[in-house]
Amino acid sequence: MKSSIILLVSAFAASTIAAPASTYSIHEKRNIQPTSKWAKRDELLDRRAIIPVNIALTQQNLDHGHDWLMEVSDPSSANYGQHWSTEKVAETFAAEEITISTVTSWLTSSGISEERITVSNSKSWIRMDLTIAETESLLKTEYKMFEHTETAKRSLAVDEYSVPSHISRHVDFITPTVQHLTATKHFKQASPALKSEVAEVQELDKSTVTWDLSTCGSNITRACIQALYNMPNGTCDKASLAVVELNDQVFNPTDLSDYMNTFVTDKKVPDITIYTMSDTVFNTTNESSPDKTDEGNLDVMLTYGLVYPQPIIYYQIGDWDLWFDVVDKTDCVKSDGYKCGGTPLAQVISTSWGWAEEVGDASNIRQCNEFMKLGLLGTTIIFSSGDSGVGANNGTFQISAPAACPYVTAVGSTEIPSGGSVNSAEQATTAFASGGGFSNQWALPSYQEKAMEYYYKHYAPTYTSTLYNNTQKVRGYPDIAANGNNIVIYEQGSLSLEDGTSASAPIVASLISLINEQRLAAGKGTVGFINPVLYANPGAMNDITVGSNPGAGTTGFQAVPGWDPVSGLGTPDYEKLLKVFMALK
Repeated sequence: MKSSIILLVSAFAASTIAAPASTYSIHEKRNIQPTSKWAKRDELLDRRAIIPVNIALTQQNLDHGHDWLMEVSDPSSANYGQHWSTEKVAETFAAEEITISTVTSWLTSSGISEERITVSNSKSWIRMDLTIAETESLLKTEYKMFEHTETAKRSLAVDEYSVPSHISRHVDFITPTVQHLTATKHFKQASPALKSEVAEVQELDKSTVTWDLSTCGSNITRACIQALYNMPNGTCDKASLAVVELNDQVFNPTDLSDYMNTFVTDKKVPDITIYTMSDTVFNTTNESSPDKTDEGNLDVMLTYGLVYPQPIIYYQIGDWDLWFDVVDKTDCVKSDGYKCGGTPLAQVISTSWGWAEEVGDASNIRQCNEFMKLGLLGTTIIFSSGDSGVGANNGTFQISAPAACPYVTAVGSTEIPSGGSVNSAEQATTAFASGGGFSNQWALPSYQEKAMEYYYKHYAPTYTSTLYNNTQKVRGYPDIAANGNNIVIYEQGSLSLEDGTSASAPIVASLISLINEQRLAAGKGTVGFINPVLYANPGAMNDITVGSNPGAGTTGFQAVPGWDPVSGLGTPDYEKLLKVFMALK
């Protein structure tokens, strides 16, 4: 049955276009509460300072995006695998000309010359450089500097801003305004030293280390991952995989070389292409700082180690919207100071970061729809599901974004039971609570309908609507899972352990990239958005039926036969999934 994804709550009420231009209304409002982790700084700003102002224009045809994505992603579709070109994506979702002209006229009538206004190639953004004073006048607001009470990161933001009523229907949101950089890493800990069994590994020769599975019950090496999920070594460099790191996180090239030399190959110089967006840098001074390399090291070592000799791409980004700009030419501005559309778009992208889902947050809604577009282009988007179980948000379960977006593949975590071996059935991790639950923003996608119907018929949670969205009509996550406990990596020259869905996501991404490798070698296309195939072939996963994901003072949800909001459909079996995907055109 076809069903379009729809927003459960309208992002913002559209104002009537007949309203007088002089009438202003609040477009977005997010007051900073005393308990917020963002505190307003009492300091004077130089209002002559230039800031990049970005207007997200409303786009066409987003209500059809789900069905179009299913046409190229559903294994039963006659159009499976017929991914779109970047030109088709841009043309299909571009803002209407009336939207562009109306917003442009508002800007010029406000004293901003046309020479300063740039419309993106996709016709979905308007960008310009304005002074803080000009922006405050335009948006009827006042900028303040905010500082995060835990990380000391600073953010230029406002409590609220306004646009004319006749403009409101043409604008999704404007930055920088009420947004703060709140993404968090999805990992639990970095142990300073490995357990005794792995400490002994350092004394063994490389060939023994690579294939020794005797300590997998306590320390997960590359060989353990391959054994758990029936994964082979990589064989060629036809496919492309990328990891995304945010802000000032980096990986340590020396640690990566040590990891590859110990577990994979004697190759001395890892083949990794680093792309940094214009709003951030790959700061080499951070390479010796454990709190700056733990996430990057984990993501890069797992992916590169598992797909070698495939090269991998490393995206260093500060803002998702900017990243969307540069990975392809559908959303790019010719006059920008970076290479427009010149950064290659990887075929599989793994991200181990996330933030809380906020119903009606226009920026998060926009990002989710951009992931839909990338799926149409044939790219697989992988996100970790978070490490806080069902979470806690003022007494209710907290949802993780973008994991709850219906256009990404969300990955939860599993572990080998205590005292078990690589041959033991995995369970939901107990080292931390793997993220999972039910979206408050996104409706139930068609590919998940049968799995959800079975889940609610046989294993409906007893929690009431005061804790979670129990309408049975919303997106559930995660979709799949992989080991995320006691993962062996190098950190600052020593073997160490990492825990978290940050490990699980790159494992699944690597497995999918190896499948892409085989499809491309056979003259087929990339797998693209994989959720419809996963849900149509649950037998290609190892079902996880033990464990839960506690949080908010509860035991959370339970792992049960079939899909569940702890481990999704289970962990992947490479050979079974390869057979499924190779049978598709």
